[in-house]
Amino acid sequence: MPRHLLEIDDLSTTELNKVLSLSTQNSQEIL
Repeated sequence: MPRHLLEIDDLSTTELNKVLSLSTQNSQEIL
């Protein structure tokens, strides 16, 4: 697999994790 594709995938995963943790925090605050 080309390296740049891996880097993009890694970035997306990081962004996804940020969004997930943010929404998790938000739902805990609502509860």
